[in-house]
Amino acid sequence: GGGPIGASSAYFLSHNTNKKILLITQDPSDDHTATYKYAGGSIRWFWDDELRREMTSMTAEFIKNLLKEGVDLSAIEDSYLFLKRGVMVPSLNVSSAQLVNYFISQAAERGLTLQGGTVLQSVAKEGDVYNLKTDKGVFTAKKVVLALGTVNKKFIDLDLEIEKRQLFVLNVP
Repeated sequence: GGGPIGASSAYFLSHNTNKKILLITQDPSDDHTATYKYAGGSIRWFWDDELRREMTSMTAEFIKNLLKEGVDLSAIEDSYLFLKRGVMVPSLNVSSAQLVNYFISQAAERGLTLQGGTVLQSVAKEGDVYNLKTDKGVFTAKKVVLALGTVNKKFIDLDLEIEKRQLFVLNVP
């Protein structure tokens, strides 16, 4: 998938490995389940949970460093007002589409192969490799990261109700 999770995975993998990376993505221009194209991303620093606070701070610092480098993300530094708690906290809002485009372009500069306009139909493990059947043919990979939003449930047989905006990461065979 070529949304925020797939694009950021490709970006970070391209910066931390010398392996070949293929990003298979369906053009989401007519697919309104790909809401990142129509929305912004927001980072806020107020969490009761220490791990969430740490992860959010790391994400904010990463985005701020991109902005310092001159990456255009249509960023707006603002704040959230939590009425129930009576707390105003800083936030950083960015264009999700611009961030995704940045991740993909940077990964492409490091060798990412982008297979756009392609629909993943099935994933099957055969020996030590995975065969990814698509509407454009079969691709073979040693490892697969599924970042397909709610479509993940088509490929992972789990007894979970996945909602549109849920994010979860599983390490499954």
